Amino acid sequence: MTLKQHAENIRRTIIEESYKKQLSHVGSCLSCVEILTALFFKIMERKDIFILSPGHKALALYATLKEKGIIKKIDMEKLGGHPNRNPKMGIHVSTGSLGHGLSLGIGFAIANPKRKVYVLLSDGDMDEGSTWEAMNFIFFKEVRNIFPILDANKFSAYQKSQFSNWVSTLELEPIDGYFYFMEYCNGHDFTSICESIENLNYYYPRLIFAETIKGKGLPRFENKLESHYWKLGKVDYENYTHQNKK
Repeated sequence: MTLKQHAENIRRTIIEESYKKQLSHVGSCLSCVEILTALFFKIMERKDIFILSPGHKALALYATLKEKGIIKKIDMEKLGGHPNRNPKMGIHVSTGSLGHGLSLGIGFAIANPKRKVYVLLSDGDMDEGSTWEAMNFIFFKEVRNIFPILDANKFSAYQKSQFSNWVSTLELEPIDGYFYFMEYCNGHDFTSICESIENLNYYYPRLIFAETIKGKGLPRFENKLESHYWKLGKVDYENYTHQNKK
Protein backbone atom coordinates (compact mmCIF):
# COMPACT_ATOMS: atom_id res chain seq x y z
CA MET A 1 0.00 0.00 0.00
CA THR A 2 1.33 3.46 -0.86
CA LEU A 3 1.77 6.35 1.56
CA LYS A 4 -1.04 8.16 -0.23
CA GLN A 5 -3.40 5.24 0.34
CA HIS A 6 -2.47 5.04 4.02
CA ALA A 7 -3.10 8.78 4.35
CA GLU A 8 -6.49 8.49 2.65
CA ASN A 9 -7.48 5.72 5.07
CA ILE A 10 -6.32 7.74 8.06
CA ARG A 11 -8.16 10.85 6.90
CA ARG A 12 -11.31 8.80 6.29
CA THR A 13 -11.10 7.31 9.79
CA ILE A 14 -10.71 10.77 11.35
CA ILE A 15 -13.75 12.08 9.49
CA GLU A 16 -15.90 9.02 10.22
CA GLU A 17 -15.03 8.95 13.93
CA SER A 18 -15.47 12.71 14.24
CA TYR A 19 -18.93 12.53 12.68
CA LYS A 20 -20.18 9.45 14.54
CA LYS A 21 -18.95 10.64 17.95
CA GLN A 22 -19.40 14.38 17.30
CA LEU A 23 -15.85 15.25 18.21
CA SER A 24 -14.23 18.66 17.85
CA HIS A 25 -10.66 19.51 16.73
CA VAL A 26 -11.40 18.05 13.30
CA GLY A 27 -9.43 20.76 11.49
CA SER A 28 -6.36 20.23 13.68
CA CYS A 29 -6.39 16.47 13.19
CA LEU A 30 -6.70 16.70 9.43
CA SER A 31 -3.73 19.02 8.99
CA CYS A 32 -1.15 16.52 10.28
CA VAL A 33 -2.29 13.36 8.44
CA GLU A 34 0.54 13.27 5.90
CA ILE A 35 3.16 14.05 8.54
CA LEU A 36 2.01 11.15 10.71
CA THR A 37 1.76 8.87 7.68
CA ALA A 38 5.33 9.66 6.62
CA LEU A 39 6.63 9.09 10.15
CA PHE A 40 4.82 5.85 10.93
CA PHE A 41 4.95 4.21 7.50
CA LYS A 42 8.27 5.43 6.10
CA ILE A 43 10.63 7.18 8.46
CA MET A 44 10.48 5.77 11.98
CA GLU A 45 12.10 2.51 12.91
CA ARG A 46 10.54 0.18 15.44
CA LYS A 47 12.75 1.46 18.26
CA ASP A 48 12.06 5.16 17.60
CA ILE A 49 9.87 7.31 19.84
CA PHE A 50 7.05 9.63 18.81
CA ILE A 51 5.50 12.32 21.01
CA LEU A 52 2.34 14.24 20.11
CA SER A 53 2.70 17.55 21.93
CA PRO A 54 -0.70 18.99 20.81
CA GLY A 55 -2.83 16.38 22.51
CA HIS A 56 -6.02 17.74 20.95
CA LYS A 57 -4.86 16.04 17.71
CA ALA A 58 -5.24 12.69 19.47
CA LEU A 59 -7.74 11.30 16.97
CA ALA A 60 -5.19 11.72 14.18
CA LEU A 61 -2.74 9.63 16.18
CA TYR A 62 -5.35 6.99 17.00
CA ALA A 63 -6.36 6.75 13.34
CA THR A 64 -2.70 6.27 12.43
CA LEU A 65 -2.24 3.56 15.06
CA LYS A 66 -5.36 1.84 13.72
CA GLU A 67 -4.05 1.99 10.16
CA LYS A 68 -0.74 0.60 11.45
CA GLY A 69 -2.57 -2.31 13.07
CA ILE A 70 -1.50 -1.38 16.59
CA ILE A 71 -5.10 -0.88 17.74
CA LYS A 72 -8.22 -2.54 16.34
CA LYS A 73 -10.76 0.16 17.12
CA ILE A 74 -10.88 3.71 18.41
CA ASP A 75 -12.46 3.82 21.85
CA MET A 76 -12.21 7.49 22.85
CA GLU A 77 -13.34 6.82 26.43
CA LYS A 78 -10.54 4.33 26.89
CA LEU A 79 -7.89 6.10 24.84
CA GLY A 80 -8.77 9.61 25.99
CA GLY A 81 -9.71 12.83 24.23
CA HIS A 82 -6.06 13.64 24.72
CA PRO A 83 -3.58 10.74 24.63
CA ASN A 84 -3.17 8.72 27.80
CA ARG A 85 0.22 7.15 28.35
CA ASN A 86 0.35 3.60 26.98
CA PRO A 87 3.88 2.54 25.93
CA LYS A 88 2.61 -0.74 24.45
CA MET A 89 0.71 1.33 21.90
CA GLY A 90 3.60 3.70 21.34
CA ILE A 91 2.07 6.50 23.42
CA HIS A 92 5.00 7.27 25.69
CA VAL A 93 3.52 10.23 27.59
CA SER A 94 0.14 11.80 28.29
CA THR A 95 -0.10 15.11 26.48
CA GLY A 96 -2.54 17.96 26.10
CA SER A 97 -1.27 21.10 27.77
CA LEU A 98 0.74 22.77 25.01
CA GLY A 99 4.44 23.42 25.36
CA HIS A 100 5.39 20.22 27.19
CA GLY A 101 6.07 17.82 24.33
CA LEU A 102 9.52 18.99 23.31
CA SER A 103 10.87 19.02 26.88
CA LEU A 104 9.50 15.52 27.43
CA GLY A 105 11.07 14.46 24.15
CA ILE A 106 14.46 15.72 25.32
CA GLY A 107 14.22 13.49 28.37
CA PHE A 108 13.55 10.46 26.19
CA ALA A 109 16.34 11.43 23.81
CA ILE A 110 18.92 11.78 26.57
CA ALA A 111 17.80 8.54 28.23
CA ASN A 112 17.84 6.69 24.89
CA PRO A 113 20.83 8.05 22.92
CA LYS A 114 20.61 5.29 20.31
CA ARG A 115 16.95 5.98 19.54
CA LYS A 116 15.53 8.87 17.52
CA VAL A 117 12.77 10.94 19.08
CA TYR A 118 10.24 12.72 16.86
CA VAL A 119 8.08 15.44 18.44
CA LEU A 120 5.09 16.91 16.61
CA LEU A 121 4.46 20.53 17.57
CA SER A 122 1.61 22.92 16.78
CA ASP A 123 1.40 26.66 16.20
CA GLY A 124 0.10 26.93 19.76
CA ASP A 125 3.15 25.09 21.10
CA MET A 126 5.34 27.81 19.61
CA ASP A 127 3.63 30.38 21.86
CA GLU A 128 4.86 28.57 24.97
CA GLY A 129 8.12 29.67 26.58
CA SER A 130 8.93 26.09 27.54
CA THR A 131 9.29 25.24 23.83
CA TRP A 132 11.99 27.87 23.35
CA GLU A 133 13.74 26.87 26.57
CA ALA A 134 13.77 23.31 25.24
CA MET A 135 15.37 24.45 21.98
CA ASN A 136 18.10 26.25 23.93
CA PHE A 137 18.69 23.10 25.95
CA ILE A 138 18.98 21.03 22.77
CA PHE A 139 21.66 23.41 21.48
CA PHE A 140 23.75 23.80 24.62
CA LYS A 141 23.58 20.12 25.59
CA GLU A 142 24.07 18.95 21.99
CA VAL A 143 21.04 16.67 21.93
CA ARG A 144 21.37 15.24 18.43
CA ASN A 145 18.73 12.51 18.34
CA ILE A 146 15.59 14.64 18.65
CA PHE A 147 13.58 15.91 15.68
CA PRO A 148 10.93 18.60 16.27
CA ILE A 149 8.33 18.92 13.49
CA LEU A 150 5.98 21.91 13.43
CA ASP A 151 2.55 21.26 11.92
CA ALA A 152 2.22 24.87 10.81
CA ASN A 153 -1.44 25.07 9.81
CA LYS A 154 -1.43 28.84 10.46
CA PHE A 155 -3.88 28.79 13.39
CA SER A 156 -3.83 28.45 17.15
CA ALA A 157 -6.99 28.03 19.20
CA TYR A 158 -8.42 31.55 18.96
CA GLN A 159 -6.66 33.33 16.13
CA LYS A 160 -4.24 33.04 13.24
CA SER A 161 -0.72 32.19 14.27
CA GLN A 162 2.35 34.40 14.31
CA PHE A 163 4.14 32.86 11.35
CA SER A 164 4.65 34.19 7.84
CA ASN A 165 3.09 37.61 8.54
CA TRP A 166 -0.29 36.31 9.74
CA VAL A 167 -1.98 38.00 12.68
CA SER A 168 0.34 37.50 15.63
CA THR A 169 -0.27 35.92 19.00
CA LEU A 170 3.31 36.48 20.11
CA GLU A 171 5.87 38.32 17.98
CA LEU A 172 8.46 35.63 17.20
CA GLU A 173 9.43 36.60 13.66
CA PRO A 174 11.69 35.71 12.07
CA ILE A 175 11.31 32.20 13.41
CA ASP A 176 14.38 30.91 11.58
CA GLY A 177 16.51 33.27 13.66
CA TYR A 178 15.89 31.04 16.69
CA PHE A 179 17.29 27.87 15.17
CA TYR A 180 20.70 26.75 13.99
CA PHE A 181 19.01 25.06 11.07
CA MET A 182 15.46 25.10 9.75
CA GLU A 183 13.97 23.03 6.98
CA TYR A 184 10.76 24.15 5.29
CA CYS A 185 8.54 21.58 3.62
CA ASN A 186 5.08 21.01 2.22
CA GLY A 187 3.37 19.15 5.06
CA HIS A 188 1.05 17.37 2.64
CA ASP A 189 3.76 16.13 0.26
CA PHE A 190 5.51 12.91 1.25
CA THR A 191 8.67 13.54 -0.73
CA SER A 192 9.05 16.99 0.78
CA ILE A 193 8.46 15.72 4.33
CA CYS A 194 10.88 12.79 4.04
CA GLU A 195 13.64 14.81 2.39
CA SER A 196 13.35 17.49 5.07
CA ILE A 197 13.75 14.99 7.89
CA GLU A 198 16.72 13.39 6.13
CA ASN A 199 18.37 16.80 5.82
CA LEU A 200 18.07 17.37 9.56
CA ASN A 201 20.28 14.41 10.44
CA TYR A 202 23.33 16.67 10.42
CA TYR A 203 22.23 19.77 12.36
CA TYR A 204 20.98 20.78 15.81
CA PRO A 205 18.94 22.41 17.21
CA ARG A 206 16.79 22.00 14.17
CA LEU A 207 13.14 22.34 13.26
CA ILE A 208 11.03 21.13 10.38
CA PHE A 209 8.54 23.84 9.45
CA ALA A 210 5.84 21.82 7.69
CA GLU A 211 3.32 24.14 6.06
CA THR A 212 -0.12 22.54 6.21
CA ILE A 213 -3.80 23.32 5.69
CA LYS A 214 -6.07 23.24 8.70
CA GLY A 215 -9.05 21.03 7.88
CA LYS A 216 -7.33 19.47 4.86
CA GLY A 217 -9.79 17.27 2.94
CA LEU A 218 -13.00 18.98 4.03
CA PRO A 219 -13.56 22.06 1.80
CA ARG A 220 -15.77 23.94 4.26
CA PHE A 221 -13.25 23.36 7.06
CA GLU A 222 -10.07 24.21 5.17
CA ASN A 223 -8.15 27.26 6.45
CA LYS A 224 -10.94 28.09 8.88
CA LEU A 225 -10.22 29.08 12.47
CA GLU A 226 -13.64 27.71 13.41
CA SER A 227 -12.65 24.19 12.34
CA HIS A 228 -10.75 23.97 15.62
CA TYR A 229 -14.12 23.59 17.36
CA TRP A 230 -16.69 22.80 14.66
CA LYS A 231 -18.30 19.39 14.80
CA LEU A 232 -18.86 17.56 11.55
CA GLY A 233 -22.43 17.88 10.27
CA LYS A 234 -24.40 15.46 8.15
CA VAL A 235 -24.08 17.45 4.93
CA ASP A 236 -20.28 17.77 5.21
CA TYR A 237 -19.95 14.09 6.04
CA GLU A 238 -22.19 12.92 3.19
CA ASN A 239 -20.40 15.20 0.71
CA TYR A 240 -17.06 13.74 1.79
CA THR A 241 -18.21 10.12 1.58
CA HIS A 242 -19.81 10.73 -1.85
CA GLN A 243 -16.63 12.29 -3.23
CA ASN A 244 -14.29 9.75 -1.63
CA LYS A 245 -15.93 6.40 -2.20
CA LYS A 246 -13.60 3.44 -1.67
